[in-house]
Amino acid sequence: MTGMTESTPATMLAALHDPEQLQVFAALIAATGPGRQQSWPDPPNTITVAYLTATGAAKRTGLSVSDAEQAFQALEQAGLALPSSENPQRNGWRLNTDAFAQAASGMMNQ
Repeated sequence: MTGMTESTPATMLAALHDPEQLQVFAALIAATGPGRQQSWPDPPNTITVAYLTATGAAKRTGLSVSDAEQAFQALEQAGLALPSSENPQRNGWRLNTDAFAQAASGMMNQ
């Protein structure tokens, strides 16, 4: 991914300091995080990856689509969100659980 900065606890916290980015991050966790509710039963032995679009985030947060898009881009830069690689035209993002877990682990080891 081009332009992404190193995911550190400081860069992640700085990204979440912005109220709009925090709102979009909360919507992203609710929509794509590991604890999200499944609205359909997955067939056995399948992996479902959910993405949230800027339009979906705007509906969940009350922000404009443009503001949600900008927030997603900032969250992506901080390493908190990953863009859809399967369908780039949909402009969806998902939670970057690996980077988030690494940053949290790094904070606990300090």
